[in-house]
Amino acid sequence: MLRIVSEASAWHGFCATYGVADPYYSWPYLELWARDEGGQPWGLVWEGPGGAVIYPVVRVPLDALPGGQGRCDIRTPYDFGGPLCVGADPEEALRAFEHAAGPVFERWGVVTEFARLHPFVVRAGHAASTLHAENLIVDLTQDHGAIQAGFGSTCRYNIRMAARRGVTARVEWRPSARDSTAFASLYAETMARLEAPGSYCFSAETLAGLLVIEGVGLIVAEHDGVIVAALCMIRSSGALFYFLASSSLSARRLCANNLLLDAAVREGQRLGLRHLHLGGGAPSLRKFKGHFATGTVPYHLVKRVVDPAAYEGLCRGVGVEPDRGFPAYREWLRARVTR
Repeated sequence: MLRIVSEASAWHGFCATYGVADPYYSWPYLELWARDEGGQPWGLVWEGPGGAVIYPVVRVPLDALPGGQGRCDIRTPYDFGGPLCVGADPEEALRAFEHAAGPVFERWGVVTEFARLHPFVVRAGHAASTLHAENLIVDLTQDHGAIQAGFGSTCRYNIRMAARRGVTARVEWRPSARDSTAFASLYAETMARLEAPGSYCFSAETLAGLLVIEGVGLIVAEHDGVIVAALCMIRSSGALFYFLASSSLSARRLCANNLLLDAAVREGQRLGLRHLHLGGGAPSLRKFKGHFATGTVPYHLVKRVVDPAAYEGLCRGVGVEPDRGFPAYREWLRARVTR
């Protein structure tokens, strides 16, 4: 049976029943990113003899698009999610869920479905999933000395230099208002410096809301009492996730970002976690992370056009090619939602 959940209390009940205690699958996290996307939070829960599937989604209305009235897209909240399968036969549960969800998506007028599948949680293969990348990880089960010995020589040097230059790092699982404000300011500065797309430029309100969610924290780098860099992290499924990073122009000279990643390794080990998930990113960022990584984990995406005719029509309506991004009109839509 497929259940459609629109309230926090009901969602919390299902998560408790199936032992799901993960920030990426929590209602506060879903609700936060639904607001950021200009959508509504919905939870889909399928239950059957072989197990259950829990799938939090943001339902993004497309009414602002020419011809989009009454239609919507389905997205996972930012970063990771996807159908979480529990029980003895996760593949059968997922097939049953997808079959049951079809009529619901048709009734909702779903045009596309987009999901970034959690690399440590999604155990069964979504029919429309494709391998997107091999994300970088650090194996935290090793001794810290052995992990650090595996860092690139430049990284080890920069960590030492950061300490010599007076940079300190501290971990905050309940960040203060000062830390939260500094992080939002540095994040805006970083995105502007990188000329990042609008889909990565989150508001101060969104970032502040993120930092009060259970399992989300900050690692802060300070120099002479000033916060020069900060790393937002999420504790999820036996791993610590590098989520959002921010830094000032001076942080590079101070080697603060190297110190932050070493602090993340130490914190993950203190918590008894198995992995630090570094992810990927633009080539320069991936190269930086690669100096710390000890391995990789497969990362899959779902990019499914549920209604091809409607999708092509919506793309034509705003003058974008259907294969330029996914969905191709997302930046156009987001620019109007966030005005």
